[in-house]
Amino acid sequence: MDSRRRRILESVLGLFPTSAPPVTRVGIELECFVEPGAGHHFGWDDHLASQERVRRGLLSRTPTVASLDLEPGGQWELRSVSLDGPEGLRTFARDARRIEESLRDEGCRVAFQGIRPGGTTGRVISPDRRARLLREYLERRSRAAAEMMADTAACQLTLDPTPWTDVMELSRAVVRSRDELERRWNPRRPGPSRRAIWEQVDPERCLPPRGMVEGTWSDEACLDHVLSRPSIVVAAADGRLVPFEGNFYDAVAAFPLGDDLAAPFARFMKHIYYPVKPRIMPELRLLDSREPERLAELEHLLAGLGLPGWRSGAPRRITRDDEPADLGQAVMERMCMKTSLMNG
Repeated sequence: MDSRRRRILESVLGLFPTSAPPVTRVGIELECFVEPGAGHHFGWDDHLASQERVRRGLLSRTPTVASLDLEPGGQWELRSVSLDGPEGLRTFARDARRIEESLRDEGCRVAFQGIRPGGTTGRVISPDRRARLLREYLERRSRAAAEMMADTAACQLTLDPTPWTDVMELSRAVVRSRDELERRWNPRRPGPSRRAIWEQVDPERCLPPRGMVEGTWSDEACLDHVLSRPSIVVAAADGRLVPFEGNFYDAVAAFPLGDDLAAPFARFMKHIYYPVKPRIMPELRLLDSREPERLAELEHLLAGLGLPGWRSGAPRRITRDDEPADLGQAVMERMCMKTSLMNG
């Protein structure tokens, strides 16, 4: 590795904390498919207008929903605040269900599942330039690219800032147990998982290599591999997004040494789709979307990964009669994430 490449790698490694408090909180991104009643169709602007109506009329009564966004493939994304333990998770599930019920009251069809119901019916694609460049890249790779971008929906979990070593430990734990995690999360899935579709389209960005999974590579070697993945788009000098076929090292080659790499690294990581996206706030992204009342099952999954504060007992099913819980009442265990992962 030449000296400049090493300095870039060390600069990115320096973006990660050297230590961190125990991971007891998670953020959730829950995606779903929303369509109007029979005989109608939503275009991109219709989805945006519908979301704005929901924001005005409901988000003030759903305090654990931080934002409501539209994914590049037209999926609705409910993004949570940082949730403290099982009680926080249950409160977000209730708030998500309120949004679902509000949409159904308007006559919309709402589906929380990994694959779009009814095939391509209702598919819309963002007119945003990044989304267009990403779609063109994926379509050159596979005819299934549109399915990956527009016809799959996920439930993704984001942790607090985490040291790179612990990100790698978490990634290994998830990959080792992912088949069991998926079976437990969605035992009645009729077809392929969202993850399977993504891996067929873009294995370079979806499948971590054997050395990373088995722990035979050093932390630096793992990060070097990630930074060496082919890129898709970069920001040009004038701020425009342009197609780019190099890797992260190539993209920042013209930057002055010592320049802050946080923003370009964040953009680059948008196009890495490992089961755990290895960024400063790691993202568990292998799960299909599920109905809000199924989110209680995440207690099992998080406890099984050794994250403190998540009990491993049978989760209580969320009912319509539940009252919002006081998030301040959750009692969190204080232990080191790396130790908990190794002991879990």
